[in-house]
Formats: sequence, C-alpha cells, structure tokens
Amino acid sequence: MPLPRFDRLPAATRTAILAVARDHLAREGRDGASLNAIAVDAGFSRSAAYTWFDGRDDLFDAVRDDTVARLAAALGDWTDAPDPPSFWAALARAHRRLVAALDEHPEDRAILAVPGARPALTGWLRSAFGNAVALGLVDTGPGTDVLEEVTVAAVEALDSVELARPGVVGADTLRAVLERLWGRPGD
Repeated sequence: MPLPRFDRLPAATRTAILAVARDHLAREGRDGASLNAIAVDAGFSRSAAYTWFDGRDDLFDAVRDDTVARLAAALGDWTDAPDPPSFWAALARAHRRLVAALDEHPEDRAILAVPGARPALTGWLRSAFGNAVALGLVDTGPGTDVLEEVTVAAVEALDSVELARPGVVGADTLRAVLERLWGRPGD
C-alpha cells in the first residue's frame, strides 16, 4: 500500500504517477521496472518516490490495486438474472465490458497477468455463480463450495489465456466452459 503522503497528493498527480508506473511495469515486468526510472519519467525525484512508496513492490501493488479497481468499476456489480437466458446474456455483456476496458488500457493485461493480481474480481464471479445455482444451471451434486472454487479457478485460467492472447476467449467460449463444468446429470 502506498504511504499516507501519496494519498494526500492531488488525484490528478496520483493518477499520472500510477499511469507512468503502469507503462513501465507493463513494458519491463515487475522485476525489470526501476523505481528510479519511473520517478524520472513521472517528473519527481527518487527521494519523493520513497516518501510515497516503500519500494518498487509497494508501487506495483498500488498500480495493481488501481488497475483492479478500474476494471471492477467497468464490470459493475452482478445483478441476479431472473432466468437462464438473462443470466447468459448478462455474462456476455459483462465479458464485453471487460474486453472494452482492456482494449482501452492494453497495458493492464501485463499487470493482471501477475499471479494473485485479480482477487478483487472473484467476488463478482462468486455472485454470478450463486445466481447460476439459484437458477438451476449448476449440478451441485459434487458440492456447491467445491464447484464454486473450481468455477473461480476455471475462469482465472480462461482469463490467463485471454490476457496472454487477446481475443482467444470470447463470451461463447466462457459459456461453453461453464456449461460443461456445471453440467446437469443427463445434459
């Protein structure tokens, strides 16, 4: 987490610093990005950087948190669908919103590709899963808790593929994987 002094900067300054850091991290990776180079490109001194962040990892965490917050805002809250067709339509719309947000900020793909970078988005997925269970779309025989965790893992795997190769995982692929995973006996 950034140090308290960072939060006292004007919002536009914080946004600009995080944007420069995001570009560096996307180009050079977490291990390759230099806090000094980020400071120079963002127009502040190395000593200022250390008054705002405990180090490069702290800055990365701030960039990751900002990225996830922007994507969560683009995604919005899950609203329970009243029936299966509405559920699948809502899931497809959410997928399109995420793709549009990533297309607008392609550097976010590199930030999200780091393991553990997407935990805030799993709450949304768990809400959608709960709605799918309520609609009877999920064979809960193996256990709802188990299927929920497997669903989260499967969607994270699909996300990893999509982040590495944009356009490979469309809404139709997401639906096909979930239908097979959630399959009802005899379906």
